[in-house]
Formats: sequence, C-alpha cells, structure tokens
Amino acid sequence: MLYRKIPLIYESLIIEDETYNFESLKRKLLRLYPLADIEGPITNLVDLEQMFHYEQRFDVIYCDIRLEDGLCFTVLNANEIEIPIIFTTAYSEFALEAFDANGIAYLLKPIKDDALKKATEKALAMGSDSQRLTNMLESIGLGEKQKVLHYLKANAYDGTYIVDTAEVNYFIATDKRAEACTTDGLKHRVNYTLEQLMQRLDPIQFFRANRQFIIARKAIHRIQNYGNRQLLVQIKNFDNVQILISKESVATFYDWIEQ
Repeated sequence: MLYRKIPLIYESLIIEDETYNFESLKRKLLRLYPLADIEGPITNLVDLEQMFHYEQRFDVIYCDIRLEDGLCFTVLNANEIEIPIIFTTAYSEFALEAFDANGIAYLLKPIKDDALKKATEKALAMGSDSQRLTNMLESIGLGEKQKVLHYLKANAYDGTYIVDTAEVNYFIATDKRAEACTTDGLKHRVNYTLEQLMQRLDPIQFFRANRQFIIARKAIHRIQNYGNRQLLVQIKNFDNVQILISKESVATFYDWIEQ
C-alpha cells in the first residue's frame, strides 16, 4: 500500500485528559513536524461533542480513549466523522471499537517517535477498511486469528448482566460452565467453559492455573511455596481463595508473571 508524503504543515487536534500526556505528545509531534498546527487538549466528552458538532477541519486527530467523564466512543460513535483518528492509549482492549470509530492506528503509551510518525503518515493517506483493521491489530500485536474477549454475558435469576473481563479476578469451573469472580467479590455464571475462555481471553492477562481455575494477573495478592515444589496463589478480595499451581506448571507460571 502506498502513502502520500506527509505535508510539513497540517492541522491536528489532541484529545487527552492528562496534561502531562498532552504536553508529551505535542512535543513529540513538533519535533517530528515543526510547522504542524496542533490544537487541544480536549479533555471531556461535552467539549468533544461540541467540537464535532461545529467543525471537522482537522487533518488528523490524536485521541485518548478514557477521558475525564467516560470513553471517547460515546461521542465518536454518535457522530459521522471523516477525520482519520490515531488512538493513543494505555489500554490494548479497545482496538476493534477504535476501528469502528474511524481509527487508522492504535498506539500504546508510552508512544515511540517512529510509531507516531508512521501512524501520522497513514492518517493522511487512509487505505481500505480491511487494511486499516489489519494495521491496527498488528500495532498491538494481535493477529487475525485472535478475537480477544472483553465482555461476557452473565445470566442471573433477576436478569442478564454484562461482565467486563478487566474486572474479573478469577474464573472457576462449575459443572459444565464457569463462574467469573469479579473485583467487587461477586460471582457471575457465564456461558463458557474454562477451555473456551482460554481460547478467547488475553493470554498476557489470564493464566490457566489448573483444571478448576483461571487467574488474572492483576488479581494476584501473594504467592507462596507449598508442599512438593508447588505454589499457592492468594487472590485479592477473596481471602478464602487459594489457588494451587502444580510443580509442572510453576516455571510456566513465573514466565507468565514476568512477561
């Protein structure tokens, strides 16, 4: 795919709720393109909505995902946006949503100069939808075969709930299905087995501890030696839950922890 040369002068907007990140990104852009006209920051959804309502004159938008009052997609998906958007975020899980919101690149913080330059050049020469999606997934290390599961439907006696996998501390096998145990101490029955979950969950964030448990990296409170070269993992917010790591899995477990 060919891209036209980026002009020395172009207009851009930074959507970012943290002053440090805004100043850092602006410095990087001016270092790469000294004559660029860079406006911002827009820090909240109200100002973002007003901007899209009254003007869309920018050549490129650099957009953080989590703003002061919510996710940027609340506004982006409610407007017809023709400006190419480069998403700048600390979260890898919103890549597909970003593509649907006219995203052409997905840069994870801290942003490197070469990645920023490449993304900006792509922004001024947008390709096909399929190429844009491929570019975004590759930028965060997701291949075509991976479709990471971010939300789960959980059925309960009083209705159906949506569970964010980022809020799950661990999954436990129960009969033919699993329960998602979340940071608030609640358990939610989901329509997946542990085997099915491991095919869809982010392998960097979740580990199959044994036949009964999948644990989340962020939920690990303490690791202690146990028995014959085994480990016991204590989970945050679940004081009575201790998950066994067999001696055969200890090395793999520590490799996962340290990646």
